[in-house]
Amino acid sequence: YPLQPFAPRPFGGAEFILSSLVIASLASFCFYFRKRFDRLALLALAILVVPLLPALYAPAISRTPFAERYLYLPSVGFALFIALVFQRGLPYSVAWRKTLIIALAVASATYSVWSYKKSLNWMDDRALWEASLKGGPGNHLALHSLGYIAFKEGRDIEAIDKLSKALKFNLEKSHPDPTMVLLTRKVLAHAYQRGGLPERAAIEYEEVLRYEPENPVAGFNLGMIYEGMGRPDDAIELYEKALYFVKRPELLREIILRLGDRYARAGRGAEARALYERGAEAFPGDPEFQQRARVLQAR
Repeated sequence: YPLQPFAPRPFGGAEFILSSLVIASLASFCFYFRKRFDRLALLALAILVVPLLPALYAPAISRTPFAERYLYLPSVGFALFIALVFQRGLPYSVAWRKTLIIALAVASATYSVWSYKKSLNWMDDRALWEASLKGGPGNHLALHSLGYIAFKEGRDIEAIDKLSKALKFNLEKSHPDPTMVLLTRKVLAHAYQRGGLPERAAIEYEEVLRYEPENPVAGFNLGMIYEGMGRPDDAIELYEKALYFVKRPELLREIILRLGDRYARAGRGAEARALYERGAEAFPGDPEFQQRARVLQAR
């Protein structure tokens, strides 16, 4: 199954010891018989072994190591080595040649059909991550990705289910992936907010801001939730911080309008007018800021 998370194994564990013994045995075998191999056989062994070395510590390469892609070059060395064995180490009569050709044809046909079926897993993102989830029901990466797909398609209930499971399985791991924890919380917070669960959304946004206090999107959205909870002062504080860090123009506009409105309701008219003037300078073709400034002056 594709894209399975890789769980590091501790030094001294059974799997680590067994893997080390296999590698040491292979290295010793090649060194001991180095003079009995010709250069072509040594080349085949080198192509088989050397490209696999980086994959021995797969987490350094990817959080979703997909074993097959690390076997492309080694498979060439393996095929070359097997060909040499057949050529030089086995009888080569006419009957043996026919038997070998038939066996290779059957094996090639079988693996071709299998490869085609596996290629269907890569048809689109949904098929890919569903196949990954079949390989590991606790695959937090697959659950996150499927939840994100559901969120983009507006299926909030399914998105919340998938994303909350992804977060749970990730946090339960002996080595949680902090990057994915944060990313899952961001999408889950949006799904809760859009799905009409502001209290749960607030919990996730608060966690996001604990790790990314300069995140303007989380700050702005949490501020809107605080407004609905009757916490205007907390909302203003979040809007002010989001205004300081914001870079996207469309979000800047929303923050200025929202914060200006909160200033006006709190009796801070001068600050609201100054904010609307800043908005008018940043968005000269937008009449909303001038209109709100005139309303304040008329009060």
